[in-house]
Amino acid sequence: MKTLIFLIFLIPLNGICQTKCDVKSIYSAVEADSDILVLTTSGDVETAEYIMSPMSLSIGTYKLEVSRVAKDYYKVIGKDIIIETRYCYELSRRDEIILDIESSYGYDIGNIIFID
Repeated sequence: MKTLIFLIFLIPLNGICQTKCDVKSIYSAVEADSDILVLTTSGDVETAEYIMSPMSLSIGTYKLEVSRVAKDYYKVIGKDIIIETRYCYELSRRDEIILDIESSYGYDIGNIIFID
């Protein structure tokens, strides 16, 4: 009986260790040359780090490695892809994730789960 009680409590604790975030968009990202400037909507001129254009991924589940490049933006390691999330506060440095693409359009197109 003690083993059964232990297993019941182990399952919820395991789920707490993972962060799940909604995915807003996927972008193809090319690293910008150091002399590329952008004019922001607030009227500021800044140096561009990446040039991003919307892209779509096939519906499915992907295991990837990401690093956070800006608030709500995660760069896929080894790929020219940036994932935009909604309200994701994970401070990622080469973390493994599960990317689940559920749709190619809509308010959210899927989610990412950070694996601890």
